[in-house]
Amino acid sequence: PNFPGVHLELGKVYISQRRTDDAIRELNLALKEKPGDPDASYFLGGLLVQENRYAEGTPYLERARAAHPDSWAVYFYLGKAKLRLGEPKEAVTLLQRAVELNPDTADAYYQLGQALRACGREQEAGRALRRVRELKAAALEKVTLEDKGVVGTR
Repeated sequence: PNFPGVHLELGKVYISQRRTDDAIRELNLALKEKPGDPDASYFLGGLLVQENRYAEGTPYLERARAAHPDSWAVYFYLGKAKLRLGEPKEAVTLLQRAVELNPDTADAYYQLGQALRACGREQEAGRALRRVRELKAAALEKVTLEDKGVVGTR
């Protein structure tokens, strides 16, 4: 395709379709087309982390963080990668920033709890994991209320 940005957009479509190999190919093409593109870097880095390819994903996420320092998702994926790469102290810092930027995401609190536990900070880990339970319970309650037509309907 000769349309600017088409590889990035196609990569995002493939991510949503869970066509990982195709997404990685298109996102790499997007980065060849526009080296250092922070959005392509974010999507590729996040996808690689989801695929347990932590070391590969980290440089892309670092590039994305430099361009988007207020993106909670970049900090989440970077923190998850650092934890899996055996760098729990750095993971804690990154994941704390993720929950600071988006305090309503249970996944970030869960990863933070795991990173804190890896650092031997059991009380703080317990608080983070309690927050996971609170957020999951609130989400479940909301779904239940929506099913009953109490909220979210017009």
